[in-house]
Amino acid sequence: KMPKHREEKEKREKKERSHSSSERKHRSKKSRSKERDRSKRHGSQRNRSRSREHERQKRRHDSRHNESRREHKREERKEEVSNEGRVREERVKERLPSPPKHNPIPPQEEEEKNPIPPQEEEVAMEQAPEPIIAEEEEKPVVEGPQLPPSEEEAKEEEAKEEEKQQDPNVVHLAPQIPTRAGGVYVPPFKMRELQEEMLKKEERYGPTHQRYMWEMLRKSINGIINKVNTANIQSIILELLNENLIRGKGLLIRSILRAQMASPNFTHVYAALIAVINTKLPDHGKLLVHRVLMQFQRAFKRNNKIVCMATTKMVAHLVNQQIVHELLALELLSLLLENPTEDSVEIAADFMKECGQVLSDITPAGVNAIFERFRGILHEGEIDKRVQYIIENLFAVRKNKFLDFPGVIPELDLVEDEDRITHDITLMDNIQSNERGLVIFS
Repeated sequence: KMPKHREEKEKREKKERSHSSSERKHRSKKSRSKERDRSKRHGSQRNRSRSREHERQKRRHDSRHNESRREHKREERKEEVSNEGRVREERVKERLPSPPKHNPIPPQEEEEKNPIPPQEEEVAMEQAPEPIIAEEEEKPVVEGPQLPPSEEEAKEEEAKEEEKQQDPNVVHLAPQIPTRAGGVYVPPFKMRELQEEMLKKEERYGPTHQRYMWEMLRKSINGIINKVNTANIQSIILELLNENLIRGKGLLIRSILRAQMASPNFTHVYAALIAVINTKLPDHGKLLVHRVLMQFQRAFKRNNKIVCMATTKMVAHLVNQQIVHELLALELLSLLLENPTEDSVEIAADFMKECGQVLSDITPAGVNAIFERFRGILHEGEIDKRVQYIIENLFAVRKNKFLDFPGVIPELDLVEDEDRITHDITLMDNIQSNERGLVIFS
């Protein structure tokens, strides 16, 4: 038997050997796993770098492709724009009126191309004789030296020209100066060049030149009226008086009425403008009053509330500027309150608010009578509650002496009392707007 200390020693050695072997095995497994992880990491990094390079290359390729496509689209767009410009120029040239040209087709060939039986031709001529277009006759070309025409031939030619001028069926075509492009956009400088070319060909006092000047006057007056407001009314009046208002009388009144109908809030400005013009050209103020009253009568018959309110507002400010006699305002109020309805009472209340301050100063008795009529309508109680509140509000405004509704503000009090010209026009008059000589070119 071995001694005990040796046995214990051997046991210890065995344990150490087994422990070291297990540690070695464990270490080897760890190292292997680490190596695998490292390889995986390196592989994934390589793959990532490769994928990144691939994406960069793809982006470069896409960017180059997109640039080429953009350049191609730009070139196509340039070609389309150039083609559109050519087409527009061709359309403008086609729409420009040209002087009548002689038809080169002889009459025999025309008859052969469009054969018409003689009976049908006679019936058509009897029913509606078409206007004959004045054309120059073909003159035979004679070679060699030409002799001067004799006296008989000259007389015959003069007689033919006189017949053509006297014949009502003859239509003399004249080139027209283009004022509008007719649906096709033409730059302003191009339109100016075309107008100048046509003016050079046309006589200064010819119908085409006169039409062109009429169109320019209309545009100028419309532009001036559209710019007017309380701040610049004095400069606008000077600019307007520089225009030919004698010739553009109808154009001026039409422009003012259209602007007032489009924006009733500026009615007091337009009334002040026409008040100044009325001191210099009273016929213009009279024409405006006639047209406003005709418009009111037409709208009153058709029960058009919007137009009635706009026209009554214009009449109220004309009364404030003393362009029209105050009797017209009292007649208009009595007409609206004779057979009271909701709309008529509302229009009358608004009218009284606009011109009540001036009327109470000029004719207090007439204003008292009108307010008695308002009080009677209110006590009857047959109208809607909304309209009753409107009447009560009107009495409150009257009690406050119309401070919230001044007749003429200081900025628009431009005419002195000595220079005022008041037109004595009533609703009972036979109002007919004399349009002769106003619209020369419709």
